[in-house]
Amino acid sequence: MRIWEGKIYLARHLGLSLKELGQVPALDLLAMVREVEYQRRVEQYPLLRTLGQVVCGLYGDKMHQYKPQDIIGDEPKREARRKMTKKDNYDVVLGDGETYTLSVLNANMIEAIEDEFDKTWAELFGPNCRVKVIKSMVWQMLLPNYSDMTKEKVGKLITAKVIPALVAIMNGMSDG
Repeated sequence: MRIWEGKIYLARHLGLSLKELGQVPALDLLAMVREVEYQRRVEQYPLLRTLGQVVCGLYGDKMHQYKPQDIIGDEPKREARRKMTKKDNYDVVLGDGETYTLSVLNANMIEAIEDEFDKTWAELFGPNCRVKVIKSMVWQMLLPNYSDMTKEKVGKLITAKVIPALVAIMNGMSDG
């Protein structure tokens, strides 16, 4: 699911505006999508179980005894919850030796990156993540605090020396 699809899904089910959802930190937005999906599955399960019982009654015989779970699956289980993002920004020293404040990625930032590369977030940040994707992500994270920042300047600021710090920040965002 792309971020814009998640924003539309939540807007439809929660009655929030796309603008409000765009400012939600991206990992929190995805956690909200998972929770709404879980709650919808829990609400629908009793009806599905009843339908499963009907199908079992129609197709079951002495040789084949079916259970509703054989047809519809087990009752939905909640995924492990993650903590919501606590920080609004992160300070990092980049390649020029200056300290920059990176904003926490929000849904609008991730949507812009997905649109730029026409791929989902999971595809972009897989095991073979490309430097141009990292550069675009850092640029998105710098823009709220440095409106005059360009991608070219970001490319000069990201050096091999600062990549571990950027990875640690990204991991910190995903850990909550």
